[in-house]
Amino acid sequence: MAEPRRNRLASATSPYLLQHSRDPVDWFPWGEEAFEKARREDRPIFLSVGYSACHWCHVMQKDAFSEEEIAQALNRDFVSVKVDREERPDVDELYQGVVQLLGRPGGWPLSVFLTPDGRPFFGGTYFPPRDAHGLPSFRRVLAAVTDAWNHRRDEIERMADEIARGLSAYVAAGLGEGESAPAATELFEAAEKILSALDAVHGGFFGAPKFPHPLELSFLLRIAAMPLGVDEGLSARAREAVEISLDAMARGGVRDQLGGGFHRYAVDERWAVPHFEQMLYDNALLLRLYAEAARAFGRHDFAGVAAGIVDWLDEMRDPASAFFSSRDADSEGVEGRYYVWTPEEFEEVLGAELAEVAMARFGVLAGGNFEGGTTVLSIAASVPELSRRFGRSEEEIRGMLREARRRLLESRARRVPPATDDKILAGWNGLAIGALAAAGRLLEDNSLVERARRAAAAVLSRLREEDRLLRVYREGRAGQDAFLDDHAFLCEGLVELFESTGELRWLDEAVMLARTIARRFWDDATQTFYLEPEDGERLIVRVVAARDGAVPAGASSATLAFLRLRALTGEDEFGRIAEAHLRRQGQAMAENPFSFGHLLCAAVLHARGITEVAVLGPPGPKRDSLLAASREGFRPDILAYASERGAGPAMAGRGGADGEPAAWVCRQFACERPRTDPDELRAALHA
Repeated sequence: MAEPRRNRLASATSPYLLQHSRDPVDWFPWGEEAFEKARREDRPIFLSVGYSACHWCHVMQKDAFSEEEIAQALNRDFVSVKVDREERPDVDELYQGVVQLLGRPGGWPLSVFLTPDGRPFFGGTYFPPRDAHGLPSFRRVLAAVTDAWNHRRDEIERMADEIARGLSAYVAAGLGEGESAPAATELFEAAEKILSALDAVHGGFFGAPKFPHPLELSFLLRIAAMPLGVDEGLSARAREAVEISLDAMARGGVRDQLGGGFHRYAVDERWAVPHFEQMLYDNALLLRLYAEAARAFGRHDFAGVAAGIVDWLDEMRDPASAFFSSRDADSEGVEGRYYVWTPEEFEEVLGAELAEVAMARFGVLAGGNFEGGTTVLSIAASVPELSRRFGRSEEEIRGMLREARRRLLESRARRVPPATDDKILAGWNGLAIGALAAAGRLLEDNSLVERARRAAAAVLSRLREEDRLLRVYREGRAGQDAFLDDHAFLCEGLVELFESTGELRWLDEAVMLARTIARRFWDDATQTFYLEPEDGERLIVRVVAARDGAVPAGASSATLAFLRLRALTGEDEFGRIAEAHLRRQGQAMAENPFSFGHLLCAAVLHARGITEVAVLGPPGPKRDSLLAASREGFRPDILAYASERGAGPAMAGRGGADGEPAAWVCRQFACERPRTDPDELRAALHA
């Protein structure tokens, strides 16, 4: 049987585009060639945006893009453009805004129809093969758009103009209208709004589908744990919300109970059944959150969850120690098949006695909780409960569960695994670098810091071309000028790595990235960060990158990095830009805190102020004891590092005292006298 011909996507590096390279659709990648053809032949553009791990993208490929009749209609009447949203977040962000302006929820696959000059006039997300659930079939959509293009062009032009005006207003709204950065009282009010959406029974926020919301939980953790003058009642409720949510997610099927990583979200309010795709950014943000909560609350079980996420990251690591982007929801064309089990499979792998204990632990029952009578594993019974039920000691039960997990993982590894999107994204790797560096510091595990160090070296060596950062690396090819989020996430991650290692090379790299952000992505006239660089490709409007979602906004991450870099380097420009952004978004943060979880963390840091602790002098037990004293508890407002020499002008000429390591405590670029006694240092930091 002859292999299907390959279309223009065959030379792409993106695994998502390559998945569509054998579609009968005559796809174009995003670029001038497609738009020139549309102008020359006077055809509308059909823009389809998705990503490799997207389940419904695969469904639409099967239902629509693989069908000859639909492909013929697209090839005859349209110029079809396929975009990987992970490579081109600017295109995705812009046209997601179009769908929302049309009164539809955004998402993937994104399906938008454009004029040849790039103006959108109609759009949606997934269109089914037949009319269903209030949605027209994709065939009907194509026929209606073609008819309107050929016979009612004036209507399309009016719609395109109207949407263009709406997009301009949409972008203008994203600029913000605030006049002051949030003070402590506004931060407490934002926390109250977030707490009002808490599911106090099952944890998390809102109902099904239920997303982890690590950014909002990180903000609540800071309200719970940091001295901001918060009343004890709010602090206790914030702590309770964090613990309830992290406990529930850790027990639920949204966490891969064998492999340790987290799936994208749960389709139910109890976290039992996930949407199975696994994303690098979700797991990076959750690693950091669980490590912070473990330190803040003394929860060793949270440290165990963090360790499981690191196990997943190790599976996603390439030979040079950078991290792949995502893992698919499907295997063998079926969502979740790789992860689910039946009682018979448990008995076959474990034997009757061990299977009985493991099934009780993981909630495996006849009939299951997922399709085909299978079960998504969750933690259904605690070790003490199993000990009582089976008449064995808790230590015996733990040993049995370790053995069961080992055998189940070994068996699962023989299944057909979900596909991995093996491209390296600079920004998402920045999130992982920062999470590993912070987790290693918080959990006192240098192996995590070493993972962060190796990943940072890999990203910087592969994804830089002269003085420019690139976004994507795959199979020896790097490309795509990096966006704000790439620069900001990597910058923030390198600041974390500097704090964890004291190695000035990481600080120097972070400073260079920050200066690039200030020069290419910040606009003084509008007091705004933009997603695309000032000297980059121009879309129909320049996209503002202000609101946090499942991934932090590049603007929020840049603001946090700039605040910390000002403390370390004394560069006023960093502080000026960070404060300007906090002022501009201050009102929006207060009105809609769920859109600004990461920026609220920056606002807490700004309200509290940063204390720099530089432990200077030769390495050894004395320096280690001073550094440990400066890192006790959970204090994100303390930026503590150990080095033979300090960073920035405040540390110029400083070092140890009388030949011994000494800790310098600095606030607002003014340093107190050096301290050589750990107890005296603790007292100074907790005064």
